[in-house]
Amino acid sequence: MPKDDKNKKRSWRDVVSGRNPELNMDDEDAVASYMEETFNNYDRMEGDQRQLNDLLTRDPQAAGILTGLSSGMDDDNQPFSLTAYLLDNYYDEIVNSESKEEAIEKARKKEAQHIKEAAEAEKRKKQSANNLAASDEALTAAMNEANADEATVSAMLAWLYGEAGKDDGFIYRIVRNEVGKDDWTRLLYAFRREADLDVARREGARESRTRSGNPQRTLRKDVPSDLGGGGSVVNGPEDEDPTVARYRGMKRRYS
Repeated sequence: MPKDDKNKKRSWRDVVSGRNPELNMDDEDAVASYMEETFNNYDRMEGDQRQLNDLLTRDPQAAGILTGLSSGMDDDNQPFSLTAYLLDNYYDEIVNSESKEEAIEKARKKEAQHIKEAAEAEKRKKQSANNLAASDEALTAAMNEANADEATVSAMLAWLYGEAGKDDGFIYRIVRNEVGKDDWTRLLYAFRREADLDVARREGARESRTRSGNPQRTLRKDVPSDLGGGGSVVNGPEDEDPTVARYRGMKRRYS
């Protein structure tokens, strides 16, 4: 193909005529019919693909049969045999039944159990994906609240989960009962910081309640303005706002 042809932009007419050279591109009805038929075939094929995917998800036995038939090989790299596959998966139901009908009934129950287990596994998979998305959003919110940078978050995740392809993260060490001193030290620091934050939150709440519990303030005319006159509380200086009290001290000290 000449270089100019490679760089030439193709139109929809080029594509359609390329797929159907015998189509008269000047016949609008013929082109419309061809395109409609093409789209309908695509919709049917896409629907069949969805049904097949749903079947493979629901029934692992069907997936095994279709995989073997399409590849021509079984799990042991031997030529696929449908009869061998069925015997391998339903041998007990066949030999331990007194009649063909009983074997079929047992096989149906086994298939139903497989389908139920596959559906539950798919549900757990979707729930896990949703949980992961929510966890990622929570991590972003925590990162912003803590004013942490990407390097810190990456280091934390590497410590938790390990490097890619390696089971050397903290979570894996927990499972293997291999938590070391450095791990415990990190956890103790984190736990102590959380305890300190909890104490700070309680103290802040207590101060807020103290301030809101004494909203009425009156001016003291006997206190000079340079000592913060107008800041004392009706109930006496022992109930004074701590910030105002510190300011009073500063005025006395530096006046």
